[in-house]
Amino acid sequence: MKQKIITIILGMVFLVGLVAAANTLSNLEGITIPVSPVIAGNTFSANFSFNYFADGTNEDNSPLIIKLNLTSGDQTSFPVWKNDFEIDGFVKRSYLFGLFIKEIPFNCSEESPQTINYVVGSEIVSPENGTFYCYNEEGNLELDRHDNIFLNIKSHPALWPGQYNLTASLYYLNDTYSPIVQILNKANFENVYYKSGNNIEVKADINDLYLDETFGKIYWNGNETFLYEVIKEGVYYYSKTIPEEIPEGNYIIKISAKDESENMGMDETVLLIDETAPEIELVEPTGLVSEEFFVKFNVTDEKAGVNNESVQVRLREIVNGQICPETGGSIGNFSCTTTEWINLELNQTSDLFEVKINTTELNLTSGEYWLDARAEDMLGNKAEWIADEK
Repeated sequence: MKQKIITIILGMVFLVGLVAAANTLSNLEGITIPVSPVIAGNTFSANFSFNYFADGTNEDNSPLIIKLNLTSGDQTSFPVWKNDFEIDGFVKRSYLFGLFIKEIPFNCSEESPQTINYVVGSEIVSPENGTFYCYNEEGNLELDRHDNIFLNIKSHPALWPGQYNLTASLYYLNDTYSPIVQILNKANFENVYYKSGNNIEVKADINDLYLDETFGKIYWNGNETFLYEVIKEGVYYYSKTIPEEIPEGNYIIKISAKDESENMGMDETVLLIDETAPEIELVEPTGLVSEEFFVKFNVTDEKAGVNNESVQVRLREIVNGQICPETGGSIGNFSCTTTEWINLELNQTSDLFEVKINTTELNLTSGEYWLDARAEDMLGNKAEWIADEK
């Protein structure tokens, strides 16, 4: 770190409207401040240069920070408080022996140390009173030898009269803060099941001033499946069609981010995979039936849940011991009947799926019939139940 301390004496600063005494310049070479009176509440300028040049000590290209500190001549009785001063400025850099000049602006903050205008970690640690950290958000304050630094300093109108000292130093930002990663749609995965072939989308908010890369992964059976990344209006979207070969189970989705200093941030959620079909259990009928009878089933699915619209039954006539084809028609020289699929409704009291069968309406004659039932869960996992009931 190259560093030089300067002291600027602002002279006597009075309340607004009163003229202060002339400034007394420091004898430190290269420091320039106005010699006209300074009035509290006004903006004045200062400029200086550091005998600094890039010497290879910043191999990771960390941003350069200018640290300023303002103290009162009587810091015990009249200390500098926050908001007593406001500061911004710019670096004036010359090229080609002074033929071209470029100004690089920077902001100074007394709220966030090290990374200005950026929330670091889970909390903001405020600097001491009178301390400002200045830097350019593009991180290009790569000062060369004798680059001039210009400050615009505004004092508070009610600043206490007196002498104030300003010191400045340079250092590289030592970034030890991990990127902040937050999955925004965790509710889409809490007690929500998916199956192979489904498409999932994970939305994440990722913040880091010097972000290097981000990636989303599903971890299953020792494997890592990468998620496809898209950025929309500052939000990261990670999508993936769940692989067909993924077994049923619980898996971890991790959204990770790495900054240029190799700090890692991560958030995760659980991906629930359900490949199990509903269970179907016959409740009624259990024996001979008459012209009208109820068909009742207990259909359950502990994971994704039963699709209530999918529970259906049908009857297929048995002729000479043979079951009528699914499409109906005939068995040999004998015609036979196969009904359409009939929807069952959930009885909220009994929690059973049921339907009342009227044999006359279905044109069923006395005889034996094969009873089929089917159901799906909310993911489309299919189950069938077959029994020969009369």
